[in-house]
Amino acid sequence: MTSKNNYAKHILDGYSFEGESLTLGAAILEQDTIAKAFVKIPLKTINRHGLISGATGTGKTKTLQVLSDQLSDKGVPVLLMDIKGDLSGLAKPSPGHPKINERHQAIGLPFIPTSYEVELLSLSKEIGTRLRATVSEFGPILMSKILNLTETQTAQEVSKKEVNPSKRSPSSYKRQHPIVKVLTSATFIRAVFGILKKVV
Repeated sequence: MTSKNNYAKHILDGYSFEGESLTLGAAILEQDTIAKAFVKIPLKTINRHGLISGATGTGKTKTLQVLSDQLSDKGVPVLLMDIKGDLSGLAKPSPGHPKINERHQAIGLPFIPTSYEVELLSLSKEIGTRLRATVSEFGPILMSKILNLTETQTAQEVSKKEVNPSKRSPSSYKRQHPIVKVLTSATFIRAVFGILKKVV
């Protein structure tokens, strides 16, 4: 047997489970995709903690979509926190693309465009079923979204959480992080009332 065949057998043996499973993709050896050497997760273990990490463009969001697709096919409900709106496309079948066809051919899986039943939930006035939440449950990103902050203000709001205020004087801290002025002065009360009006 060649090293590629040995490797494929090793993957197939290692990812053979009893019961149902989810297919994430195929194994790669020396930059070559090994067709039908599928990497899988047992369905009965999917309720455990997991981490999907990687640099920009390496497929983190696509991995979430693949998991969501297959869980939906198996009748398992999925709740996704889609801050940037990358996952709402699950509601419509893919129009297809040569790159997608090429990838699926290399993996050894047929590409079947499918739409899934999606219910959008929202904490703001955006499209979706309105949810209620307390201000204390808001993180910096969600708070920035509700307050309609600019990208620069949002970055400052997130970065202020990482700065130790004891190492700065109040004046210099507010000067470098203008959003702090909003959240640490009397205007914060007005901001909270504005949020509550949007949420309630």
